[in-house]
Amino acid sequence: MARLAQEYRAREYRAIGLCGLLSLAGYLALAILSFGRALFEGLSSFVLGKSTDTGFYVWSLVWWPHAVAAGINPFITKAVWAPLGFNLSWAAAIPLASFVAYPLTASLGPVASYNLLVLLCPALAAWSAFLLCRYISDSYWPSFLGGYIFGFSPYILYHIAIGHLNLLFVFPIPLAVYLVLLRLDDQIRDTTFSLLLAAVFITQFLLATELFATLVVFGAIGILVFYAFAEHELRERIARVIKPVAISLAFVAVLLAPYFYYMFTSGFPSKPVNSPTAYSVDVLNFFIPSPALLVGANSLLIRVSDTFTQGRKEPTGYLCLPLLIVLIWFGYRRWGDPIGKALVIFVSVICVLSIGPRLHFAGHVGPGMPWKLATHLPLLNSALPSRFMIYPFLALAVVVSLLLSARDMSTPWKYAATALIVLFLLPDPLSGYWVATNASPEFFTTEVFKQYLIRNETVVVLPYGMTGNSMLWQAESDMYYRMAGGYTSAPPDAFLAWPITNYFLHKDAIPDAEDQLKAFLSTHDVRAVLVTDEAWPLWKPLMSTLATSFQHAGGVYIYRVPAEMLARYRTLTATEMETRLDTARFDALLIAAQQYVANGGEVSKLTPFELQSRRLLPSGWVSDRDIRTGNGLYLGPAANDGMAVGVTGSYEALKPTIERYRGFAREIYFPYPRKLSEPPRGNTFMRLLVMDFSRDGLAKAAQAAKQASAISPVPAK
Repeated sequence: MARLAQEYRAREYRAIGLCGLLSLAGYLALAILSFGRALFEGLSSFVLGKSTDTGFYVWSLVWWPHAVAAGINPFITKAVWAPLGFNLSWAAAIPLASFVAYPLTASLGPVASYNLLVLLCPALAAWSAFLLCRYISDSYWPSFLGGYIFGFSPYILYHIAIGHLNLLFVFPIPLAVYLVLLRLDDQIRDTTFSLLLAAVFITQFLLATELFATLVVFGAIGILVFYAFAEHELRERIARVIKPVAISLAFVAVLLAPYFYYMFTSGFPSKPVNSPTAYSVDVLNFFIPSPALLVGANSLLIRVSDTFTQGRKEPTGYLCLPLLIVLIWFGYRRWGDPIGKALVIFVSVICVLSIGPRLHFAGHVGPGMPWKLATHLPLLNSALPSRFMIYPFLALAVVVSLLLSARDMSTPWKYAATALIVLFLLPDPLSGYWVATNASPEFFTTEVFKQYLIRNETVVVLPYGMTGNSMLWQAESDMYYRMAGGYTSAPPDAFLAWPITNYFLHKDAIPDAEDQLKAFLSTHDVRAVLVTDEAWPLWKPLMSTLATSFQHAGGVYIYRVPAEMLARYRTLTATEMETRLDTARFDALLIAAQQYVANGGEVSKLTPFELQSRRLLPSGWVSDRDIRTGNGLYLGPAANDGMAVGVTGSYEALKPTIERYRGFAREIYFPYPRKLSEPPRGNTFMRLLVMDFSRDGLAKAAQAAKQASAISPVPAK
C-alpha cells in the first residue's frame, strides 16, 4: 500500500509539474501576442517601453558582465558621469538579470536581450502566482485566472509601457508567500524554509532592491494582519515561522554584504529621487483605467484618466469593477472565516497606503493619509506608493481563485465572472502602444565609432542625459567610451552644479554659454562632443564655438575638442561658473522688470515669459509661461504693488547677488518660501532665491545691476 501511495503521489507531482509548464507556456504566449507582435520585424528594431528609462536597463545588461570581465569594480562605474563616476548600489541596476541574460546579450545584442526579458517578466509573474493559487485553491482554471490577474495586472501593464524592467521582476513575491504557506503547513522544515526563502529574497534584491524592501515591509504587514484574525492554533504556527524568516534575512545580510557595503558607505540618499506625493495612486484610478487597458483606450476615459496621469504619476491602481464586486462578494461570504477576513483587510490596507502621503482625487490634492508618517522615516521616505499596488493584485488573485473554485458557486456565475475579469483587464490591443522605434544612429550600432573615438576617452553625447538615449547607445558600443553625462536617475549634484548641464537638460539658453561649455569640457577632460542628426539644429550654434570643422558619420556629428582651446579654463570651478550665471540672470531680470514697469506694463501680468515676449529678455531664455520657470527663473507680482525676482542656485554662488541687492529688497527668501537666515538652514544646493522689491527698490536695484552687470539690457522694441 505504501508503494502504491508513493507512486500515486509521484504521478500527482508530475501532473502538477506538467500543468505548471503548460501554464507558463500559455502566459508567455499571451505576453508575446499582447506586447511583442512588433518584434517579429526584428528583436532590436523596437524597444518595449516608451521612455528613456529603458536605456538604463539596456545599459545595465551590458555593464555588469563587462565590468566583471574587465576586472573593474562593478558597483562604481566611471563609464558614466566621468571622471567622477557613479555608485550603482542605489540605482535600479538589475545585476542578476544582466548575468542570467548575458548569453542573449552577447549573441543578439542588448536591445534584443532587454525586449526578451520584458516579455518573460509577465509570464514568470503569472506563473509564480498560479503556483501559489493552485496550492491554496487546488483548482487549475481558477488558479490560471489568478495568475493572469497578477501577471497582467495594471501595475505590470504600466511598467511594460514605460519600460521599467526592474519593477517587472515581481515573480519572487508569490514564491515567498508560497514558501511561507509550505512552512505553515509543515511541508518543509525550518532549515529548508530559511534557505529557500533567503534564495528568493536574494533573487528579488538583485533584480529590484525597491521590490525587496517593499516585500519585507508588506510581508510583515501581511503576517500581522493574518495573525490578528487567525484562530489560536494558526496564531501559534504563524509565531513559529517568524524566527526562520528572520534567519533567512540574516542570510541575505551576510551573502549580500558587499552590496550593502557600497550602499551604506556612500550614505543614505539625502532626498527621494522622485516625490512620493507625485507617485501616488489617485482615488479615481481605482475605478477608471489608464490607456494601457483596452477598456481605458477610448477618448472619453482618456480625458478622465488624464486628470491623474499628468506629469510622472503612475496609474497602477485600477481594480476594475468585476474584481471589486468579487472582493465584496468574497468578503460577504467569507467574513466569518479568519483567512477570508484577513485577505479583504490586507487588500484594503495596502490600497489605502498606495494613496500616498496625501489624498488625490482627479489630480486634486487633499488631506494627509497614513503613509505620510512613513515619509519621515529613512529609506521608507523614498518608497513610491503607486508601486505598492502589486501586493493587492496578488491578494486579489488568491481571492478569485478561492471564490471560483468553491463548489457552492454555480458554473454560469463562474464563467460570467471569469469573462468579465478578463475583459476588463485586457491590455491595449495596439502594438504601437507598447513599443518605440529603436532609432539608434548607425554610428553606435555598426562600430563606426571606432574610426573616430579612442577607447575609454570621455565624450559628451547630445541629446544629453534623460533627454535622449545616450545610455542605450553606449551599451550598443559595448562601453567603448566614457560619458561626462548619463541617465542613472537624478544627475549627481557635482554635475548639476555646472550651469551647462542644466542647459543641456532644459534646453533654455543661458548667458555666456560658450565659456560655460568650455569650462565644463576642460574640467571633465572631454575630448569629443557627439551630436545626433536629430539634435543638430538645436546645438549647432553652440558647437560651432568649439572648432571650425567637424566630421559627420552614421547619423552623428563629431566635434573634436582641441586641448589648447580649453587650457585657460582648467582652473575654473563649478561654483565660479554658477556665480557668473546666477549674477547675470538675476541682473537681467532686474533690468528687464524695471524697463517693463517703466513702459507701463501691468505688474499683475509680470512673468519671465512676458518679458521675453516683449524682447526685454534674450530670446530662448524661457519656454514656459509660469512665474517660476522650469529652468530656475522667478518673476512675478508681490504684495503692496511690489515685484518678486529670483533665480535658483546654490547658496555659495548666490551670496554675491544677495549682498549686492540686500539693501534694496524689502524681504529675502532662501530657500523660498523660507525667510533667509544667516547661514541658511537645511539643504542649500540648487534652491530658489527670491527677493521682494518695492517699485522704488526695484528701480535702485536695476540701476545697480546696469552698472555692475556683464550683460547689457536688451533694448525694447
